[in-house]
Amino acid sequence: DKANEIFKKSDDLPNLAKNLNMVGEAYYYGKQYGIALSKFQEALQVYTSLRDHGGMAACYGLIGQT
Repeated sequence: DKANEIFKKSDDLPNLAKNLNMVGEAYYYGKQYGIALSKFQEALQVYTSLRDHGGMAACYGLIGQT
């Protein structure tokens, strides 16, 4: 995903995590649950590194619904 590459190169981790969740939701609603779960887990890792508890909670919720 081009946006994720840009966020990684510019070290924009908050937007990287946010985008990963949005991409994961798109896969979720497309019934591609394995890919969705992977994106949510990747976002969780980023939010954890940022110590963003709100973002982490959102990821856990998305992981739980998948």
